Amino acid sequence: LGKYEGNFVNGTENGQGKLVRHNGLVYVGAFLRGKAHGQGTIFNKDGKVLYTGKWDMNCPMEKLNTPFTGPDQGIWGPDISKFLLPDDY
Repeated sequence: LGKYEGNFVNGTENGQGKLVRHNGLVYVGAFLRGKAHGQGTIFNKDGKVLYTGKWDMNCPMEKLNTPFTGPDQGIWGPDISKFLLPDDY
């Protein structure tokens, strides 16, 4: 479901990295135990920033600046994490 480039610890994404999803979404930032955690930015397929800020285990800590564009348009805040960075990418 995506391609990860970055640091690994014990075979799991950990530290700074970049995740490119097949749907065109890109997350660049900190990972902890395979999840977006810490400072990071997510971009849509056109390179527009959807959210930049702190993440807590795949959940953005503030509402996104723009609505999610896709099949689940209108989803905001932590609920969007399952569409951006699912556990099983």
